[in-house]
Amino acid sequence: MRNIVKYIQTALCVLPLSFVTIAVVPVHAEERNEAFDALIEQDFIDTMESDYLTMHFTVKDYAAMGIEKPEVTLGEINQESFREMREQAKDMIDKLESFDKDRLSEEQKTDYDAIMAAYIDQRDRAANPDFNWLFTPSSNIILNTSTNFTEFVFYGEQDFKDYISLLSSFPAYVDSAMTLTEQQAGKGYFMADSALDETLASIDAFTAKTEENPILVDFENDVDAAGYLSDGAKVDYKTQVSDLVRNTVLPACRNVRDRLSALRGTGSDTGFAGIEGGAEYFEMVLQNNSSTTRSAEEQFEDLDAFLKETIRTYIGQLQQGDSYGSVNMRDPDEVLSYLSEHLTDYDFPSIEDVSYTAEYLDPSVVSGNVLAYYVGSPVDAYHENAIKINGDGVTDANTLYQTLAHEGYPGHLYQHVYYLGTDPLLLRTVCSFLGYSEGWAMYAELQALDWNVLSEDDASLMTSELALNYALSAVSDIAVNYLGYDEAELGEYLETLGLNSIVAPDLYDMVICYPGDYGSYGYGMMRMLNMREYAEQSLGNAFDAEAFHKVILDGGPRMLDAVEEDVKQWVEESGGVYIPKKENSDSTIYLIVAGVCVFGVIGTAVWKRKRIKNNPFA
Repeated sequence: MRNIVKYIQTALCVLPLSFVTIAVVPVHAEERNEAFDALIEQDFIDTMESDYLTMHFTVKDYAAMGIEKPEVTLGEINQESFREMREQAKDMIDKLESFDKDRLSEEQKTDYDAIMAAYIDQRDRAANPDFNWLFTPSSNIILNTSTNFTEFVFYGEQDFKDYISLLSSFPAYVDSAMTLTEQQAGKGYFMADSALDETLASIDAFTAKTEENPILVDFENDVDAAGYLSDGAKVDYKTQVSDLVRNTVLPACRNVRDRLSALRGTGSDTGFAGIEGGAEYFEMVLQNNSSTTRSAEEQFEDLDAFLKETIRTYIGQLQQGDSYGSVNMRDPDEVLSYLSEHLTDYDFPSIEDVSYTAEYLDPSVVSGNVLAYYVGSPVDAYHENAIKINGDGVTDANTLYQTLAHEGYPGHLYQHVYYLGTDPLLLRTVCSFLGYSEGWAMYAELQALDWNVLSEDDASLMTSELALNYALSAVSDIAVNYLGYDEAELGEYLETLGLNSIVAPDLYDMVICYPGDYGSYGYGMMRMLNMREYAEQSLGNAFDAEAFHKVILDGGPRMLDAVEEDVKQWVEESGGVYIPKKENSDSTIYLIVAGVCVFGVIGTAVWKRKRIKNNPFA
């Protein structure tokens, strides 16, 4: 059952069936509650033992961590899976609530809040499996599973045998997912036809490759690099995998493609708001993806205010020119080396030296709106990291630099390594808070533009343009999928911002195909930037950027509301006094000509869709 969460955007937590007896031990608030730590440690072990792929991507030496190897299979997905998930979540919530939070240490209180939020979301969303769609462009399990196979790490010969077992279980897995999808569609719960077209195109691209299929190519490279295998074993493994991919995996994918095609017209072409119960479910997804308890309407208002301020700034910058120069680095290793070497120069706390690789992907295993993704390292081997780049999307030096700042330093790789370096409870490392993680990566990407790679004016212009595009994507997502705007109404809203409504059709189509995907980027980014602005205004010359970054990073991925409280507490303890800026009149917003919103940088839900595959809490 647990393996569904590696592929489903709407399943957050996978909880163990085993019961852990809890004793509420009165302790001083500054001491750690050992019973609480024991519960969380056991839950992590149970999670690892529940699904092979989850364990394989999360830990390197599972035996050394007291984890028993689970059955090597992809499993199946069905209605019962969600019922079990919901019950497990309710059980864990009850266990957490049995603790007196006031008797936990301050660090444990942060852990408690983060883990509780994760389980509550999983419980609520698992309550309605009709909305857990498995073949949308952003959570297409065909591509997601192929990513797991191409990113699979071989530590020893047993891993090659396990890999073959996983491939063998693929047809049953996707068949169960397709059966559930047909049940959903029969009740009117299915993606829009435009989204279906994207999914079908991605499956076609993947299945069109037989001899040079990326699964085969990557596997053969891994076999050749395994010096511990005999020549005979290498030939045998290559033969077995080649036969499985050609005669089992690809036919199963083509079968899914045909069955999906038959469902055309059964979904809503007006977004989640056009489906019974869809707006309510979208809001739940949005709150999770944005890592906030703020309602969809409140997030809309937040983004609307942010956009108006950003547009004012952008208009002033456009008066200086509407184009910018180029970063003078075009090799991924060169960019990552530069970024890692200049972290402390720009007030990001130092981290341990780690190794990383940056490689370009085969286009047939990449969704069209994915620029790149960071492959999260095992928690017990976090010095080994990888970034994969979509060469079709990253076509110029500026985009390469921004993308690697987002995925590498000071973005995802940096945040992941930093947090693991604090020796956290391991369950925290597999709790997904996309608004935090993507918000941080967006913030890091924008900060890195100021690292002496562009002129000051060019960096400011690009920063405003990126902020505008991501926030506009997020607010349009809410407008269409929650408030029910059609194309015309979305265009009218754009005009209230001072934007040309000519871009409304593109925005509308984008959020119909990728509902709920943009809050983590646009809203998460906005909250991070707003926290920075609040701290700077409150502390003035006493503002310490490195200390600010530590406040965000030390607590790890969590709800942005909690991060904001931490920032406010730090500001108050540092003697800061907040004086709100005087609001500008809306009359200062002028109409921006078509083309201001460069949609080539919109819709890049980059790392999330790949990270989900290996994250049991995503």
